[in-house]
Amino acid sequence: MKPFYHSTIKRLVTIFGSVFNEVNYIDDFGKEQRVPLFYSPREKFLVDRLELSDMHRIGTTQPWPRMAFEMVGLNYAPERQINPMHKMKSDGGKWQYNRVPYDFSFHLFIATKQFENSLKIIEQILPIFSPAFNVTVNELDEWNTKTDISIILDSVQHDIDYQGDLTEPRTIVWTLGFTLKAYLYCKDNLQAQIKETITTLSTSEMDEQFTRLTAEVVPRSARKTDDHTIVETRN
Repeated sequence: MKPFYHSTIKRLVTIFGSVFNEVNYIDDFGKEQRVPLFYSPREKFLVDRLELSDMHRIGTTQPWPRMAFEMVGLNYAPERQINPMHKMKSDGGKWQYNRVPYDFSFHLFIATKQFENSLKIIEQILPIFSPAFNVTVNELDEWNTKTDISIILDSVQHDIDYQGDLTEPRTIVWTLGFTLKAYLYCKDNLQAQIKETITTLSTSEMDEQFTRLTAEVVPRSARKTDDHTIVETRN
C-alpha cells in the first residue's frame, strides 16, 4: 500500500486545544490573568518545578493556575458509519472511499492552589457545553471539506493533590472528560478524466452512410478546473 498522511489527528488535537486557549480569570488583586495551556499528561502537568535543559539545570516554577490537555484514546464509531464503498470526489479530480467515523477521547486538567480560583475558571468552561459544543473545520485542505465536529463533555470531577505529607502545599485539580466526534480519511486516488469522445451516427439502420462526431478537450493536458475548450469535428 502506498503511504499517505492527511494530518487529521494532529489537526484534531490542535482544534481541541484552541477551544481552551484563551481562558482568563480575575486574580486576588483585581487583575485579569490568562491561564496558560499545555499539552501534557496529568502526572507531568502536576510537577511543580521544571528543569530546563541547559548547562546550569535551572529550576523554574510553573505558573498557577494552569491548564493542560491530553488525547487519551480513540474508538471506532459504527453508529455513524455510512456506506464504506461510497466514493467521495474532489474538485481537483481526486477520489477516495468514504471517511471512517472515530470518537476521540480527551482530558482537560485545571490546576490551582486556591479553590476559588479553580471555580473562576471552571464556571467559564462548563456553560459552553450543553453537553456538546460544535466546531466547523476544514478537515482536508485540498478537498475543501467543511465538517461540523461535536465536542461533548462527558464527565467532571475534582480532587486535592498533596505534594508530600499533609503539611505541604495542596493543588486543586479538576479533570474534565470530553469526546470529540470526528472522522479519519482514506487514501487519495486520481480520477481518470475523459479527454476525447467519438460518436458514430446514421440516419437509419439500413443506411450505410455514417457520420463520425469527435469532441476533444483543448488543451489536452487541461484539468477540470483549468481553462479549456471543447472542439467538435464532423467527418
